[in-house]
Amino acid sequence: DMRWGDETAPKVTLVGKGVAFDTGGLDLKPSSNMLLMKKDMGGAAAVLALARLVMESRLNVRLRIILP
Repeated sequence: DMRWGDETAPKVTLVGKGVAFDTGGLDLKPSSNMLLMKKDMGGAAAVLALARLVMESRLNVRLRIILP
């Protein structure tokens, strides 16, 4: 959970999935799909890239980033 910007600016929240295949819990996906899991963390990467763009552009927003 990360926050950036003026607290009085309009709020924008970005959420990007960053959970990998094996998180230490139950295997809900078959192991045969492991080769396809390369993009499992793509949502988190996209959110980080967009957040960087927002911050570098100094947009007038109160940005919150959540990467579960």
